[in-house]
Amino acid sequence: MYTAIKITLGILFIACSCGSCSAASCCAPGGGTPTTTDNAKTTDITLNIEGMTCQECVSKVQKSLTSVTNVTKASVSLKDKNVVVSTTDKADADALIKAVEKAGFKATKVEKKKE
Repeated sequence: MYTAIKITLGILFIACSCGSCSAASCCAPGGGTPTTTDNAKTTDITLNIEGMTCQECVSKVQKSLTSVTNVTKASVSLKDKNVVVSTTDKADADALIKAVEKAGFKATKVEKKKE
């Protein structure tokens, strides 16, 4: 069972009311991670990931990133060895890299090419 706690700056935060899990790894739909509403501005940050070899690795990377404050979505590709992280405009790439490294993988930010 989950409870919607509040909407702040266009972000809906969901927290579990079961009491046996943390908000970052919640059993509620969405895993306790914030989901954006229409008026929230998001930015995508792409990271290359070294060391992923299986779906369990993908899950670890995704879970580590969705636990970072201001992350709204993490789309991990085992084939491409990267992840596209959707964040609010206040997210920090260094925090994302640290989260991936804490999960046991190496991450580097992909710099956007200037057109």
